[in-house]
Amino acid sequence: MIERLRREGKCGLVVDATGVGMPVVDMLRAAKPDCDLTAALITGGSEAHLTNGVWYVPKVELLAGVQAALETEDRRIARRMRETGTLVQELMDVRVKVLGSGVLRLGADGLGQRDELVLAVR
Repeated sequence: MIERLRREGKCGLVVDATGVGMPVVDMLRAAKPDCDLTAALITGGSEAHLTNGVWYVPKVELLAGVQAALETEDRRIARRMRETGTLVQELMDVRVKVLGSGVLRLGADGLGQRDELVLAVR
């Protein structure tokens, strides 16, 4: 299937450039994958924008996109996938919190809770 997508020019790879992710983006670009590579940096901002070849994407947009895709059944979770249980737990751990300054905090909010798989769904 990937070969067909490449032939049709529909193969794309979005890489999280947040934190130490930019060196990973650089290594992947150096490897010259046979598909379009897009660097995305997850922010606490309110609007996505492209600067110097990197997409700055608010976490709220990513989480809202996952929620909408699951609710409309545009995306479904495979039951037999090895990480299905982990993904479902991460989805249940995602919280929205309004801090005293009025800033939204989104994502997993407890000790040992994570949201990486949730953010990878798209």
